[in-house]
Amino acid sequence: MAVVTVLQLADVSVRFGGLWACQKVSFEIAHGELFAIIGPNGAGKTTVVNAITGVYVPAPGSVIRFTDRAGTTHDLVGRRPYQIVRLGIARTFQNLGLFDALTVLQNLMLGRYIYRRANLLQAGFWTRRAVDDEVANRAKVEEVIDLLEISQYRREKVGELPYGIRKRVELGRALAQEPDLLLLDEPMAGMNVEEKQDMVRFIYDARRQLSTTMVLIEHDMGVVMSIADRIAVLNFGELIALGTPEQVQQDPQVIAAYLGTRAQRGD
Repeated sequence: MAVVTVLQLADVSVRFGGLWACQKVSFEIAHGELFAIIGPNGAGKTTVVNAITGVYVPAPGSVIRFTDRAGTTHDLVGRRPYQIVRLGIARTFQNLGLFDALTVLQNLMLGRYIYRRANLLQAGFWTRRAVDDEVANRAKVEEVIDLLEISQYRREKVGELPYGIRKRVELGRALAQEPDLLLLDEPMAGMNVEEKQDMVRFIYDARRQLSTTMVLIEHDMGVVMSIADRIAVLNFGELIALGTPEQVQQDPQVIAAYLGTRAQRGD
């Protein structure tokens, strides 16, 4: 079976004034792959994700192409974030981007906004189209609730929930968008061991059941090395290694970036 490239980055650079947050980053991600991006703090990992999702505008010459499930390829550079979402790309955030005053169900339903068909007038008068719209989108959200095992929290306000459950809700809102490509920015940050194990299981289940290609940013190397198909390693905004977990673990530049050379350690 031919490998289908879902995401292609070529010479992607992002500059803030005189600082290059990332420079000439290039890699490709295949359909169905769980692709990890790792690197020390400040390496440019989130910058790359922000460039993919239209939050940052890359420097001239940068190429970012996304191929949806229908086989149509889209140039992402220059598109607004909402346009990129509608193409089939969703993401989570390092810092939770949830609405604390809303319930779990309401937060997840916000992830369905791209599928809403009823206009404001129809929704206001609760017409048949608005009802059908609500029922169809609610059904999809209930599938996500069951997948992430958060049924008992559906009516609770997000701000009153434990941190680990809120991280699940954040994942759920992204999954509610039914993305072809899901970008997970540190989905396990701040979690204890049991919560991380649960999150790994949910990521696996979502990948298998929804056939979603995933990009994972994560600092827990044990998690990354155990679940990623391939890994890109960034350091000071540059790609220093790309390969399987086994290849990356043995790469001298990766070892130096994480552990430091003898000179860097002052030995």
